[in-house]
Amino acid sequence: MDSNREYPPHQSRLGSIQPPAAEAAKLGRLEAGHAHYHALPPPVQERLLKRLDANRSGQFAIDTSLSGSRVVLCFIALLPMVYVVGYGFNARWKGSTEFWLGVVTLVAALIQIGIVLSTWKLFTSKLKDWLVITPLYIIKTEGNEVSFWPLWTLTKLKGTAEYVNGFYSMTNLKMEFGSGPHCSDIDFKSKHGYERIVDKLNDFEAKIRQAIHTSDWNYLSQQDDFREYNAAEAPILKKGSSLGKWITAAFVLGLYITAYVMAWQANAALPLK
Repeated sequence: MDSNREYPPHQSRLGSIQPPAAEAAKLGRLEAGHAHYHALPPPVQERLLKRLDANRSGQFAIDTSLSGSRVVLCFIALLPMVYVVGYGFNARWKGSTEFWLGVVTLVAALIQIGIVLSTWKLFTSKLKDWLVITPLYIIKTEGNEVSFWPLWTLTKLKGTAEYVNGFYSMTNLKMEFGSGPHCSDIDFKSKHGYERIVDKLNDFEAKIRQAIHTSDWNYLSQQDDFREYNAAEAPILKKGSSLGKWITAAFVLGLYITAYVMAWQANAALPLK
């Protein structure tokens, strides 16, 4: 029996607290944003790559790629092809069976292409898929894309643990922000991940309040991983070649079509009953 467990929502304790405008101008932009990895200045790239470590102290980081689920989906998308081939050797197809098995093969091939391309994009990217909570930011990476929000822009955080047949499956995290991309939805596998995220947020929010209260601007400056980044000055990236994607898609489609043709030929050789 499937069931979900909703965690108590987290409300940021920072409210509208942030560095005064005069100090913020000296510290850097300290704002939410979205960027491509290759458009970031080298110092920011270096800091970001170091952040993608679940064992690094002074932060919370978790891999959100669900790569195991992608492998399972690849195998599931193969099942229709296996069924069609097996059915081709079983008994002569009648009526519109040929057509509908062809449709099933095509749909399965298109689904498989989507899974393979998204998986390839993930594993060839620099950043992969991560959620990172730093002393100053919430950072979300998807492939080579990165979104980031200062902690004081977080307005609501909700978590739901999903169970299948009584066993933990994954946790869904919903975040809402007052600036930048206004919401984000993330799935990850960590039964106690939500509690750890909330603990880190409480800890970092308290340190930010203390730093602002005591005018410890050096603390904020040191923790600003994006201090050299300015979206207005970011380089315009050239679109990469899509030849590899087309070759991969053609290979997967050809594999499914070949399997269907082989099944059709084997079926046509079976005696009529």
